[in-house]
Formats: sequence, C-alpha cells, structure tokens
Amino acid sequence: MAGDEESFVRFLEEALPTAPGPDEAARKFKAYHRAILEWNRKINLVSEGDLNRIWDRHFRDSLAPLAIFAGLGGGRLADVGSGAGFPGLALALALPDLEFFLVESNRKRSAFLEEVIKKTGAGNVKVVRERAETLGRDPDFRDRFDFGSARALAKPAAALEMVSPLVRPGGRVLLWAGTKDLEEDLKGVCAALRIRKAETRPVLLPGDDGPARRAIAVFEKIGPTPGDYPRRIGMARKRPLD
Repeated sequence: MAGDEESFVRFLEEALPTAPGPDEAARKFKAYHRAILEWNRKINLVSEGDLNRIWDRHFRDSLAPLAIFAGLGGGRLADVGSGAGFPGLALALALPDLEFFLVESNRKRSAFLEEVIKKTGAGNVKVVRERAETLGRDPDFRDRFDFGSARALAKPAAALEMVSPLVRPGGRVLLWAGTKDLEEDLKGVCAALRIRKAETRPVLLPGDDGPARRAIAVFEKIGPTPGDYPRRIGMARKRPLD
C-alpha cells in the first residue's frame, strides 16, 4: 500500500469510528480510486499531475468538512458540478445516512459517476445529468436540499448563484475555494441570494506547509431564493453578481 493510501486509511480510522466504519469505507474508496485511474485514460477527470495525489488532494480534501455532518440522522445534499465526484461522491461513501444528488451535465462524466456508484454499491447517491441553473428553477429541486456543495465549479460569486437556489432556508452551502478567492467582498452576493457567510474552515492536507491556501466557506440560507435567481444558463459566470 502506497504512503498516501496508508495515510488516507488512517484518516478514515479516526474520522469514521462508526458506520460505515473505516474498513468498509476504505474498500469503497479503493474501488473509486481504481475507477479514476481507468477512466482517466479515456476522459479528463483529474490532471496528470494529480494522479499520484488522489488520496490526499481529492479524497481527503473532499472529506475535510465531515465534522459538519456529525450527529445528523439524515439529510439531502446537492453537489453541483460533481465532475469526478469531488466532493459529493466522496462524502456519499463516507456518510451513508445522508442522501446525495450529484449534479453533472457532462454525459461522459455522468457515466463515470454511475459506474463508481455501481462498483461501490453506494445506495445513497444519484446522478442528475442537468444544468444547475435548470434545476434551480425546477420545483422538485428549488429550495429542497439541506446542503449544497461545490468544488472547482467557478469563482465564489458564480458558484453561490448556481448552488444556493437548491438549498432550503436554514440549510447550508459548502464552498471549496482558494483563500484568496474567499477574500473578495461577497456581501452583495449574499444579500441578493438570501444567504449569509457563517464560517470559513481552513483546509490543511498532508504535506502542506505554512498558512492554508484553501478553505471551505460555509453559508447559511436565511430565506427562500428570490425569483430572479438563478439567471439563465451561463450568466452567473459571464456576469457574476457583485
């Protein structure tokens, strides 16, 4: 077992003392890892430079907010722009009591996610092949989720517009981003989307030196999504709220 894999398994032993338990979780993550290596030959899931750092840079980073979910008996999370499954699929493998919806519009990446779900036997996760802006206008998805998440989706303002409409009032949005990106003023964005920034959790991974360069920002939904949002597909990125 490689060093990064051993370190990740030890992390699981500490983070998941109860269900699903570290052994079962490790089995699923190993199957997930194998699938990434296999599919990455056909489609771009992770960069070539990251192939040797999947355990830490992607799996462990995705599980950084596990403490937020401690003690929850259930709940629903929508992960927008899941791509290779970070963070949504990784969280689903570690948190079987929660229900996960992986929002990924790309056909090939959606097929990859379906394959990993099949290989791991994860029964608490579904793939939704649709654009977040479309789901944000769908009554079956709008203001329906306890949590929303995004990692490497877009700059914070754009990501918040795509994710927050899916989250119910009182729910939370988890946004993975660089610490410099999170320094930008998001007060106007938060006011427009009826959310507030609750906390920022720095993320330090094995091998990181100095102050954290990445963090998870947690936003609380304080009211129903205003009717103007989300805007039509592409607008959040093209003309971010300010």
